[in-house]
Amino acid sequence: MENKDVLTLYHGSKSGIDGTIAPMSRDRCDFGKELKLGKQYVAITQKACDRITIIDKQTITEKERILLKQESEANRSRGIKMADEICRKYRRDGRFFDEILKKAYPVLIDYNEIYEIVFENYIMYQIRNESFANPNENSKISGKYFVIIKNSSYLKMVKNITFYNDIFDDKYIHYGIFSWNHVVDIISAEEPKIAKLENHTEE
Repeated sequence: MENKDVLTLYHGSKSGIDGTIAPMSRDRCDFGKELKLGKQYVAITQKACDRITIIDKQTITEKERILLKQESEANRSRGIKMADEICRKYRRDGRFFDEILKKAYPVLIDYNEIYEIVFENYIMYQIRNESFANPNENSKISGKYFVIIKNSSYLKMVKNITFYNDIFDDKYIHYGIFSWNHVVDIISAEEPKIAKLENHTEE
């Protein structure tokens, strides 16, 4: 503090601060270095706090106090903006919630594209509420809305609760239909018959 060209900032804490505060920022999402706070010291024990000596006091006027407050708020806003820019630039792997929402869109019914899907011989099927459908991380999905699912837990269930596999081996496929509110799972050894319905009107 004796050198007026150097800013020294002291931190005190009743509960203690673990670690050292240095004039540097975290690698990707901080702005401490850019604010140029200088070298900082942390007193984490009462003994350390007792050894801090105030060597100078300055009285400021109300006008100076207001100006300092305004400058502090401006620096804080600038720091927050800078931190946001750094976070956006160096985001971690994966996507943030706002990024997911930007690519989200509602499922709309196109009455010019209505199809009838018929499984004449199925082994088993189930309907799940889309809100509670739990994806299987080990499965592989081919398709978008009408899909084929390989290595699913539902496929493995066929061996446990049916004797189809004992007769026809494992010649069956897990089909899935992803709709607005439901997920339909069908296990079948035969391909479905699919037909487009013409002149279908909204009900």
